[in-house]
Amino acid sequence: GLAALPWLEARAPRIVVRKAFHIIASLLFFPGQAHQPETMRLAYAASFALLVTLELYRAARLGGLSDHLQRLVDPLLDERDGG
Repeated sequence: GLAALPWLEARAPRIVVRKAFHIIASLLFFPGQAHQPETMRLAYAASFALLVTLELYRAARLGGLSDHLQRLVDPLLDERDGG
């Protein structure tokens, strides 16, 4: 869940919680992007590469780590994530 807003998660629909998370994330990233854009580009690229690698491993369902990743993702899925 969204540990930063437990009171919202308990009362609001999942879509509202997701939107709140994205607003908070944007606010947290803005100062770094405004003051050190080159460093942030490097951080974005490294994070993106790591997340894509983890998602490909999870989607391949190879067992072990992919099972653990799937258990972490399952509570965050809703009807729009049926794929």
